[in-house]
Amino acid sequence: MAGDTATLTVADIAATYDTLASTWDRWSTGRPDARPEWVRRIEPFVGAREPVVELGCATGVPVGRQLADRYRYIGVDVSRRMIERAGELLPAAAFTCADATAVRFPGQSLGAVAAFGLFPNLDRTCHAALVTELGRWLRPGGVFVGSFTALDVPPRVAPEWLGAGPMQWSGYAADIDAQMLAAAGLDVLDAVVRGPEPVDGDLPTVWYLARRVG
Repeated sequence: MAGDTATLTVADIAATYDTLASTWDRWSTGRPDARPEWVRRIEPFVGAREPVVELGCATGVPVGRQLADRYRYIGVDVSRRMIERAGELLPAAAFTCADATAVRFPGQSLGAVAAFGLFPNLDRTCHAALVTELGRWLRPGGVFVGSFTALDVPPRVAPEWLGAGPMQWSGYAADIDAQMLAAAGLDVLDAVVRGPEPVDGDLPTVWYLARRVG
C-alpha cells in the first residue's frame, strides 16, 4: 500500500469515516464478509441479554444488527455520522461516539467485546493498553473476537482512501498480537489469517477468538 509513515489524529480518522457514513454499508457489505460467522462464535460463551460491546461499530451493520436481538449491545465509534446512522438503523441498541482508546467500562462487566478492523486503524503504540483494558472489562469466561494486522506494519497513511480523506493502518506481527492478548488474561481459542482486504489497507489480518481466564 502506498503511503507515508506519519500518523493521523483521531479527528482526522473521524472526519474520513464521517464522509463515508452514507455509503459505508453498501461498500463494506458488498464483498465477502466473515464478520457474521465470527460473531456467532461468541454464542457458547455469552448468555442472553448480557452486555456485549463492539468497538469501531460504524453503522452497526452487520455486527450490531446480529447481536442486538440476543444481547445488550453497545456500539462505540469515533465517527459522529456513523453513530447517527447506527441509531437510525438500530433504535433499540445503545451507541456511544467516542475514541475507543478513551472509552471505559466497569471491570468484569461484559460478556464479549468485538473489534473488527479497529486495531489496524489505530496507531499500534495504543494497542497494548487497549487490549489490557478490554481484558479488564470482560468477566471471567467472557470472550474477545476481532482482528489485528498479521504483519509488522509501522504506521502508514493513505492520503485519499475511498475518495473520502486520509486513513492509516499499523500493527504488529501475529506473535506480538498473541502476546498482548495473553498478557491481558486472554486465552486464544482460535486464530485465522485472512485477507488482504481493502478495508484493512490491503494488509493480511489475523482474526482471533480469545477467552478471559480467571
